[in-house]
Amino acid sequence: MSVEKTAAAGDVPASIRFYYETEKMFNSLSLRTSYRAKMIKDTEGVSQTDDVAISQDEKDIVKELLEQAVYDIFGEMFKITEGIADPIFFDTTFTPKGGASELTVSGGILKDNEAFNANILTNIDKKIENCIRYFILTQWYVVCALGTDAKLNQDQYTDYLRQVKNLTFQLRKPLMS
Repeated sequence: MSVEKTAAAGDVPASIRFYYETEKMFNSLSLRTSYRAKMIKDTEGVSQTDDVAISQDEKDIVKELLEQAVYDIFGEMFKITEGIADPIFFDTTFTPKGGASELTVSGGILKDNEAFNANILTNIDKKIENCIRYFILTQWYVVCALGTDAKLNQDQYTDYLRQVKNLTFQLRKPLMS
């Protein structure tokens, strides 16, 4: 789980940090695009792994797309970041509570109004992770000029973003009173 709650401290409200490790996200995307690339054949029947799969050579563009993804996704939740300084972060170092080592992560911090069922945090976490993944895959397939794949991933992204908005509704409840 890539979510951590922090208690209020002075003027800083209680918060919920959703964070996603850069290297793990890169590896997931590389794996997914490699499998997809195996299925795409040129006119001679050769798979297009070199042209379509994300490899170490493409790490820079993946990081750029990761930055776009976290700002796009967490930007949808600005209403629940009141009082949080720098609620969206990209490629920063972070040591989780009880964590043995520092991680390089991207994600967002939301205000914890403690007016929700804590069991939904894991679900929100996984939906956000999928949003990030499908956002990047959409943009990657646009770069590769694979419109059908881009469209399929865009549809997945849109669906997961809708689910995130629905699930985070509980986190917004105190703002509606």
